[in-house]
Amino acid sequence: MRIRVIIGREGRLHINKSDYIYEEIGARLQRGRSKMYLLVPEQFTLGAERELMAYNRLPGLLGADVLSFKRLEYRILSEVGGIAKTFVDEHGKQMLLQKSIREVQKDLTVYGKSAGRLGFLENICAFISELKQSEITPEALEAAEAEVGEGRILSQKLKDIRKIYSAYAALLSHDRIDDDDRAKLLCAQIPKSDYLERSLIWIDGFHTFSGQDFRIIEALAAKADCVTMTLTLDPDKNAPDASAFYVPGETLKRIEKMAIDLGFEAEIVNLETTVRPAVSGLDHLERNLFALRPASYGQKPDDLAVVQCKNIWNEVEKGAQKIVALVRERGFRYQDIVVLAGDMETYGGSIKRAFSEYGIPFFMDDVKKVTENNFLEAVLAALESNRSHYAYEDIFTFVKTGFAPITPEEAQELENYVIEFGIRGSAWEKPFERPSADEAVSLETLNASRERLMAPFMALRKSLRKARTYADKTKSLVRFLEDIKAPETIDGLSEALRERGDFDSMGLYNQIWNILMEVFDQINSTMGGESTTLEEYISVLSGGFQSYTVGVIPSRQDVVNITDLMRSRHSQMKALLVFGMNEGVIPGNSPSFNLLSERERDQLRKREMELQNNSDFRRAQEDFLLYSLFAAPSDYLYLSYAMADAEGSTIPVSPLIPRIQAVFPKLTIESALENTLSKEWEAVVTPGGTMGSLIDHLRELRYGKGPAMPEETKRLWQTVSKWYDQDAHYHTAFRQIQEALDYEGVDDHLSQGQAIRLFEPPIQASVSRLELYRKCPFSHYVEYGLRPVPRQAYEVEPPDIGTVLHQLIDAVYKEAEREQVSVRDLSQEKTDAMVDAILDETLPQVRHQVFNSTGQYQYLGRKLRRVSKRTVRVLVDHMRRGDFDFKYSERQFSQILELPSFDETVKVRGVIDRIDVYEREGDTFVKVIDYKSGNKSLNLAEIYYGLSLQLAVYMEAGLEILEGDNLIPGGTFYFHVDDPMLQVDKLDPETLTAALNDSFKLNGIYLDDPRFTKAMDAEADKDSEVISLKARNSRLSRDEFEDLLSYVKRVIIEMTEKILGGDIAVHPYKKGKETGCEYCPYKGICQFDESIGKASYDVLRTSIPRDEFIQKIKEGGKDNEMD
Repeated sequence: MRIRVIIGREGRLHINKSDYIYEEIGARLQRGRSKMYLLVPEQFTLGAERELMAYNRLPGLLGADVLSFKRLEYRILSEVGGIAKTFVDEHGKQMLLQKSIREVQKDLTVYGKSAGRLGFLENICAFISELKQSEITPEALEAAEAEVGEGRILSQKLKDIRKIYSAYAALLSHDRIDDDDRAKLLCAQIPKSDYLERSLIWIDGFHTFSGQDFRIIEALAAKADCVTMTLTLDPDKNAPDASAFYVPGETLKRIEKMAIDLGFEAEIVNLETTVRPAVSGLDHLERNLFALRPASYGQKPDDLAVVQCKNIWNEVEKGAQKIVALVRERGFRYQDIVVLAGDMETYGGSIKRAFSEYGIPFFMDDVKKVTENNFLEAVLAALESNRSHYAYEDIFTFVKTGFAPITPEEAQELENYVIEFGIRGSAWEKPFERPSADEAVSLETLNASRERLMAPFMALRKSLRKARTYADKTKSLVRFLEDIKAPETIDGLSEALRERGDFDSMGLYNQIWNILMEVFDQINSTMGGESTTLEEYISVLSGGFQSYTVGVIPSRQDVVNITDLMRSRHSQMKALLVFGMNEGVIPGNSPSFNLLSERERDQLRKREMELQNNSDFRRAQEDFLLYSLFAAPSDYLYLSYAMADAEGSTIPVSPLIPRIQAVFPKLTIESALENTLSKEWEAVVTPGGTMGSLIDHLRELRYGKGPAMPEETKRLWQTVSKWYDQDAHYHTAFRQIQEALDYEGVDDHLSQGQAIRLFEPPIQASVSRLELYRKCPFSHYVEYGLRPVPRQAYEVEPPDIGTVLHQLIDAVYKEAEREQVSVRDLSQEKTDAMVDAILDETLPQVRHQVFNSTGQYQYLGRKLRRVSKRTVRVLVDHMRRGDFDFKYSERQFSQILELPSFDETVKVRGVIDRIDVYEREGDTFVKVIDYKSGNKSLNLAEIYYGLSLQLAVYMEAGLEILEGDNLIPGGTFYFHVDDPMLQVDKLDPETLTAALNDSFKLNGIYLDDPRFTKAMDAEADKDSEVISLKARNSRLSRDEFEDLLSYVKRVIIEMTEKILGGDIAVHPYKKGKETGCEYCPYKGICQFDESIGKASYDVLRTSIPRDEFIQKIKEGGKDNEMD
């Protein structure tokens, strides 16, 4: 019974502790000693075994085993007993915890809502493990609640955690045991083990342990002949950088106390008695990086570089160039180089892309959550589809995973049909009968696809109805997966990935079926016989998936290893490159805690409830890991940082950089932003990698707006360009790059012949078509030239509401006309009854009775009735207030205008919602109204630029429809049809009524003639509830009105001639913050980008004063910005 602790610092000046114990094990192996065990962290067992054999030049290990703690536990429990218990692994633990949470969720006061959110399960799982490892029981939590005091937030949190913890402990009961409890069982069984009798144990690669791990080590020390541990630690407690060794220092204290408790003193083996003198910058850095008063290095270090980069991509690319240089110029192998990414999530994608481009073989030592895998997504979506009775989202989530028994083309046609008719529920189980609006779609083909898709689902649904227990539901799900041939699909995907060379993804698919089976095994072994609902089963299964991660094994040995700070363990490396030397990345931000805050953890600590995972510990651990890592490279250390993130925001530099500058005053920080010739040459590395730099330089030569490129730089890249152009392998790609650089956007012009064939004059032009052309010629070209067919959706869209309201108001006026009753004489009871009768008839006709399909649409239908009744009441009130008489409703018109440049005509067509007339003194005043469900208002600039033509066009058309002498344009208006959003300071009835009336005022242009305004509202004085008498922009004289109508005609002619002239330019308007791209459905086609070629906005003024507007239209708009 003996404990030895081997301590020493890291770095090439110091004896390597792993090598020291390899030598001890090798010497004993030569003497025939057996029962020797080397314990290392789980992920390093393979590497440690290989290193041990290589160090001692052994073909194999006979008499020594390299194990993880978990593997040692399995060996002992298999030998002594205990392995027969139902072991709940981390995945089973999460499933049981998910079940526990559901059992107590309604009783939780603080975490009640968050308990159902993504991430809570992972957090509570980690925290309960922390409690168990710190040997804190539910009873201890209950005692802490009482000490903290009832009603305090910490007490409520502890109560919630205790309820979940207790429910979980009850589910474990006497016949189940999780990873945390296995440690207790292992400690109890170690003394009985013959496997450990007279054994020698070495523990390497750790710097701290949990409370349970310490108990295991204590049990091992009591059983084995000797337990030897290594710790990276300076034996001098007063060393200048002693703070960096706080964590292993605390571990040593605990081990020394453990030895005393066992009745002896721990033997300390100090490897620092023979330390070689520092001979390089890296040697000096190891001693001084964390020193309180670092000693300055007298010269410029040639084995250390610090590089400032523009952004993250630039940083990773410069790192790739450095790796290529190290391999070419210094003879390094790729396996001699390690890259540390400060934040793998941020840097991982850029590293994969850059290293692939530069031909650098690499292995990324990260893990992926299996929940991101589309097979497991398919499993959950299949269950959710049954739970929701074939909801659209669930069915097509499943279909789009690639595991459905239909092709992608069949899936697309099926989805279009389902969206068009709102297929859901039992409608999926019956043949589709209604023909699609798309005539190319065959119902027979659709139903064949539906049957293949639904047959497994219907079988699953039938089976799940009978399934009572977890095990029953698992059997049903496995049969479903066999029905859809999931294993065969996985094999096919894996093979396809292998052929593409995507071995990482292939490795994941090779594991995914086994992972699912493991989850099923855990469910069956932990709760298989228990009754459950489908909802609970989905919740537990999802919880099991969340805990799984997969890693991949490198496919070759000579690779650059990519790692992060917490997973790094590369003791043998020549070069280390560190990306992300920025504040908050390396070192990381102050750690935050889930469930309990740091302050709350401190409160528990004061009550002698010590949780190891606190912020001081995390910061100290990060310092130690940084020390260990920076001390690891033997030849070269490369540190880089970005000045900006992906969004261009500045990122502060890491505080370690100034510290390194203090250690090396003569160190010059290199800048990747310098445009010196030597820097340019650094980018000429490999054909694949250099291509990106070449593109940047060619783009700069073509479009650059900065300082002129130096001549020697220009010549260098011209030479590089010539090489690519002449190389057989890259010639085609280079020419494609040149074509891309020449790209100036989609063609902006058709030939006149093409335009005429495409648009087929005489052009039938609605106002909306003309306004669309003015918004952007290209958008008009796609809409009316290419004529894409939008997917029909089983939903109510704004145009549907507008159509219903137009039909309704038209029906009210025509019903009154049939009954020979003036609209102004209709009572509210009468109009309300008319609205109900009309909507009862029209609403079921909208999109296959969509208003009856869901609660949401039924509510919308009720709202539509309310809005319609109020609208009709207001319209009747407007008629009642004035002297205008109703003339026409929903009147179609067609105006023909000559196109002088083409010997053609344009036919302007439309439907006027309402025309009213008023006769006085031999004159007939004409009023035109257009109903708008949107919030459209008068803007003179929009009229002038041709963006808003409707008021003028409809007035001109109304005058033509009525014919006769002495017709006077009285007014042309928008009437806002919707639930108004009132903004008032007071809530009294009088204020609300006034605000409501104001929201329904007619908005538009009218004749500045007292006869007209009096006819609009006989009660009007200074203002009116029908029109705004104070709006100067709205009032025009007779001549001004005529000028406006003539101007709009000229604008229409100009637009039409440009259309027939072939104008299809991507040239959207921009008016203030508003652009023609804002609601354009064709942005993905034109891909408008101002930085490319001729692409630009047509910038317009946001407003034009009335007097200027009048002057411009009088002059015919000769200087208008439309050109």
